[in-house]
Amino acid sequence: MSDYSVVLEGDTEFKNNLARIVNSFPTELQKILWRGADGYIRGKIVDNLTNKVLRVRTGRLRSSVTTLPVESMLDGYSVTIKTGGFFGGGRELRYARIHEYGGVIRPRIKKWLAFKVGDRWVKTKKVMIPERPYFKPAIEAGKEPMFSYIKKEIKDVLKRR
Repeated sequence: MSDYSVVLEGDTEFKNNLARIVNSFPTELQKILWRGADGYIRGKIVDNLTNKVLRVRTGRLRSSVTTLPVESMLDGYSVTIKTGGFFGGGRELRYARIHEYGGVIRPRIKKWLAFKVGDRWVKTKKVMIPERPYFKPAIEAGKEPMFSYIKKEIKDVLKRR
């Protein structure tokens, strides 16, 4: 592998402006990435959780959708969006995953699961929860608009410099 270097001589104003752009660009890029992920992906997840994929009962799952700060990686940046994290008083919303992927709920301690349906109590050995994805479809629907937004914002930042 060859190393290349460029030496700028002469125009001090140009060198200072270039240094300012290079030094501030990582911060600008992180803001752009976060806004893109939050607006286009998180926004679609919340939209899916607003009586589209799942019926809203308490709104806790919808309120748990979070865009974490951008992390710098060796080969770029990473933005994490998560659901079902700790909510309110530190309670984890364990049902976030089963709604996305489906699954079976079985009793852990007792022989039966017991719950009320309408006015009567039901006892059963397991409950099948169907897959009701709200996260994966949001990523697919929001991916292209997010990338378009990021490209446009990066171009705008470079034009302003």
